[in-house]
Amino acid sequence: MRFSIPNSPKEYTKRISDFLGVDYTSVLPNERRSTRLINMINNNGYLETRPGYDTIGYEFGKAASLSTNFTDINSNITFTSIRKSEKSNDISISFVKPDKNNQELKLLIEDKHLIFSLSTDENGNIITTAAEIAALENTLVTFHLEGDDTGVVEELEETNLSGGESYRINGIWNVDKQGQNVFVVHVKNKLYLLDSSFNNPEEIEMTEQLNDNISQAVYLNNKLVIFDGKRVIAYGEFGNTWKANYIDEIGYVPTTIIGRNPDGTGGTTYEDINLIQPYRINSFLANGTTDKYFVEAPFDDEKPTATIINSSGEVQELTIESYNHLTGEVKFTTIPPAFPVVGRDSVFIRFKVTNEETINYINKSTIVTTFGYNGNNNRLFVTGNSDFPNVDWFSEVDDPTYFPAQNYTRIGFEPIQSYLRLNDGTLAILKKTSDTDATVYYRKSMIYNGQEVFPIASGVKSIGNISKYANANLLNDPLTLCELGVYSIVGSEYQEKFAMERSYFIKNKLLKEENLENAIAVVFRDKYYLAINNNVYIADARYASRVKDSNSDFQYEWYYWENIPVRVWLTYNNELYFCTEDGDICKFDNNSCYDYNIPIYQSFDTSFLDLGSITSAKTIKRVTVISKPDEENEFTLSYLTQDEVNDIITSNFDYTDFPHTLQEKEKIKKLMFVKFRLSSNKPKKMNFYQIAIDFVLAGHYRGEW
Repeated sequence: MRFSIPNSPKEYTKRISDFLGVDYTSVLPNERRSTRLINMINNNGYLETRPGYDTIGYEFGKAASLSTNFTDINSNITFTSIRKSEKSNDISISFVKPDKNNQELKLLIEDKHLIFSLSTDENGNIITTAAEIAALENTLVTFHLEGDDTGVVEELEETNLSGGESYRINGIWNVDKQGQNVFVVHVKNKLYLLDSSFNNPEEIEMTEQLNDNISQAVYLNNKLVIFDGKRVIAYGEFGNTWKANYIDEIGYVPTTIIGRNPDGTGGTTYEDINLIQPYRINSFLANGTTDKYFVEAPFDDEKPTATIINSSGEVQELTIESYNHLTGEVKFTTIPPAFPVVGRDSVFIRFKVTNEETINYINKSTIVTTFGYNGNNNRLFVTGNSDFPNVDWFSEVDDPTYFPAQNYTRIGFEPIQSYLRLNDGTLAILKKTSDTDATVYYRKSMIYNGQEVFPIASGVKSIGNISKYANANLLNDPLTLCELGVYSIVGSEYQEKFAMERSYFIKNKLLKEENLENAIAVVFRDKYYLAINNNVYIADARYASRVKDSNSDFQYEWYYWENIPVRVWLTYNNELYFCTEDGDICKFDNNSCYDYNIPIYQSFDTSFLDLGSITSAKTIKRVTVISKPDEENEFTLSYLTQDEVNDIITSNFDYTDFPHTLQEKEKIKKLMFVKFRLSSNKPKKMNFYQIAIDFVLAGHYRGEW
């Protein structure tokens, strides 16, 4: 009898490398993209854990605490929250006596509830001491023990910590102060100055509290100009003193009329009134025969001030004997002499004409950018005043304290949402979608009659902007958050402009976020970071591709990060920072795998893999993961079939000069589709750059039913 030995099934290998970003579309993703990518980033060709973060410098929040007294043993333990915020009031403590004898002391943490299961002896008596309780370190509280630490503690019912307070940070800006880098910080309703290490807070003296909301600021003429929607503040050097001043108190005082006769006749209009402050000057041709001069009337019932240029060209004060604010009469104690040079003004009277509405045009603005002729950033353009939502105003060149009355534009009908600077030097003025207005207007610059002017051209009624904080320019690609995702405004050689989608791969997830109008973005290096609801969506400009299903010229690769409580961003000294609702200033650290003091959860899923056949079942014989050399690395490899997740193996690689290889030989039998997951919540970075799957075909696939 002759026997035949069947041939071994042919073995195939599927390799996946050169990983890209995440893909949340409903279309079957490219196998180089992940269907679930959490807290990872592409680092020059391989995926690795994103940077961790921790507080830096001064923490504005207050910690919650709880003191537990044990009167029988004369000891006291104070529990103090590690994180300083009102959220730490939710931390609770309890001591529980176990039902069994001979139990060891244990600490359980259940949703910010610290449960100390006390130790007992063979008779069931509690034997835990205060010192043993205080020795159990954890990520929520620290301990301080006073008194006798050897006595046995008592049972304690669940009790919450208290006293924690949040001091949300509404803005932070770097200022070069006399060659030293310092930081101006808007915390709740106050301003503080921090040193170069973000420490030693000094409250900046202000006569009024600021609005407790996100503020915006820009630099112009060596001043940091802050808009909080209440009163515009300028911080900088005034004389020899560094301080903050209200613009409406230090604003430029324009000379509104020149060449005026003492009786109020004649004269020429010279400068516009300043909308941000109430004072103005009239200048006169002194005739040497009268002590009465008439300014524009009526003015405020506040005594004017006056100066004169004497025959030597020196400026001297003139003493005012009386004034009539209704008629405009100003009477001097002596008659001002005529000036030797005929036709030259020599008397200057400064007086006040208050118009609260015009002052609040600028003070109540909440949106600011810099723009100017030929693309120069030498004027402030402001808007966001809820009383005049479709109007913006602009300052004089290089002067944030002067907003001439004629420097305003009424733009369409609906409120202006935000500004976005485009590549061709145009300033885009963005609005929400409406039935009555265009969603974008374009401002250019030109010279008309010797003056800089900024004409407006209406765009189309298209996709509307939804956040005034999410605009940023990513390597000459102007990005804005719209109701359909992140879009760019792109120009053409025919001077037309088009809205191009950039968020194809993540919009299905992004648009489910609540309160997208609060999203806030920053560009750091070659990435756009969009933060909302403690999540961050990152567009990577290094990787772009065309997608046939998207109506766009290209799409970025995107990454998704969790557990990042961004309220405002800061980029400084080539590093990325953010500030929180609680009062923390946090800095990302590429070498850290912790958020505060908690290991980062990180995860990567492949797409559903058919391994080249949609008719045959497959048996996977081994899976190989290649990781980066020169770094420690730890992760769990799992496979997913339908709704099942199976952990195969956990890696733990130490530092070596060669790539790390994880190989699992457990068979995964007769599958049509399979996904692989790499995940970790350990204090080591997870990284990899290639996955290989060895498999054989296992006959015709019979299906799930």
